[in-house]
Amino acid sequence: MPVSPGTTLADALDAALPQTQCTRCGYPDCRAYAEAIAAGEADINQCPPGGAEGIARLAALTGRTASALNPDNGTEGPRQLAVIDEAWCIGCTLCLKACPVDCIVGGPKAMHTVIDALCTGCELCIPACPVDCISLHPVTGVLTGWQAWTDAQERALCLAPRARTARRARTQRTPRRVEHNAAMKAQDITPFFETLKAANPQPETELEYTNTFELLAAVLLSAQATDVGVNKATRRLFPIANTPARIIALGLPTLTEHIRTIGLYRTKAKNLMRTCALLIERHGGTVPRDREALEALPGVGRKTANVVLNVAFGEATMAVDTHIFRVANRTGLAPGKTPHAVELGLLERIPAAYLVDAHHWLILHGRYVCQARRPLCEQCSVTPWCDAYPSLMRSPQMH
Repeated sequence: MPVSPGTTLADALDAALPQTQCTRCGYPDCRAYAEAIAAGEADINQCPPGGAEGIARLAALTGRTASALNPDNGTEGPRQLAVIDEAWCIGCTLCLKACPVDCIVGGPKAMHTVIDALCTGCELCIPACPVDCISLHPVTGVLTGWQAWTDAQERALCLAPRARTARRARTQRTPRRVEHNAAMKAQDITPFFETLKAANPQPETELEYTNTFELLAAVLLSAQATDVGVNKATRRLFPIANTPARIIALGLPTLTEHIRTIGLYRTKAKNLMRTCALLIERHGGTVPRDREALEALPGVGRKTANVVLNVAFGEATMAVDTHIFRVANRTGLAPGKTPHAVELGLLERIPAAYLVDAHHWLILHGRYVCQARRPLCEQCSVTPWCDAYPSLMRSPQMH
């Protein structure tokens, strides 16, 4: 296979590699491996993602004899997809730094998620994760090597590293306003929410509470925990202590024992106790209707403040949790790399008529339908407006 005029051998070899950037070839990225082959410093059988077909491509370009994949570099197999268990993710950002193709989005101390269409299955995020919240799942059945990629994915792979390099160069050169680059068309947003509204006209939080303080306490306890788990604990706690004064009278050891079934319960017990003291000291024992005052309470961040302002006071806020973060990115409604970016995108794009209830619709949709590991697209009512639906339907894992 001759090299095209104006193209170097390294360029041609680089284009013949699957661009997973996995480093299993023994080089820091696909480009470095291509340059090493062109210089005669590397064999052509060191790329497991390309498999036998990849070796044949490189052989045709170099004139070398195709040989079996070097087992020291790995084995040929199905294409894999990284999946983050969001119940275990601690928001450490180490996987973001390890990912060579920027397919993981998230922020410090916030949930992360994988953009399925960009993931190459490179495995580099696995050793980087300190809590083992990432796993790899085969998504191409019996298809391996280059056969595991469609033509469209192959073209995207070839462009991805250059786009990433250019994007990083622009970011370093010129600070700029965060752009949402939403894929969902503006005219599709109203029918999207109208459909969710028709299925659930009056959505509500699944956290159980009878007053505003109980809501605040429940949301504070819900970080890195499920609503079901929080409700089990508060059913024991709230009947005996459901005001700041009663929590303080209960004492830290007893409070800790009541919520010990919830993750990070010791830290949460201390934060709730300190929050109760500040509510009494600064706000007469009531929950303030003010973002700054809420966020000044221990254990209360922007998301918790948004939930309280929305649920208790009916304000049009957007509390971006793991489910909303995933749905906003997957559907194209408001893509963003951090919860705050997604929040701003949603507030900007969602029509005012739906904004107060949008938080509930999106979280429930993410929890029960647009799930992380395998979205239930066959049960989804908003697929006509979902950006990811066509590609998800082509994935073998959906069948």
